[in-house]
Amino acid sequence: VDLDFLAAGETITFSYTVTATDSQGATASEVVSFTLIGSNDAPTLSVVDAAPILEVAGDSSAQDLRGTGLVSFGDLDDNDTVSL
Repeated sequence: VDLDFLAAGETITFSYTVTATDSQGATASEVVSFTLIGSNDAPTLSVVDAAPILEVAGDSSAQDLRGTGLVSFGDLDDNDTVSL
């Protein structure tokens, strides 16, 4: 089970019933539980640059320089808010 969605301090508890049976057919059951506590997973960031911006010869103050690229980000912790 992928549990990376748990943020720092969040918990999730799993419970299972375990049954033991001996060679005579007698059984005993017990509930086994365990709790996992989340930790903070760091956000991820990926930047893909476009081609460099080249200045055209002439009056550089009159130029409209623009660039493009791709920025991707995420966080495995479901309750974390990522801001740029």
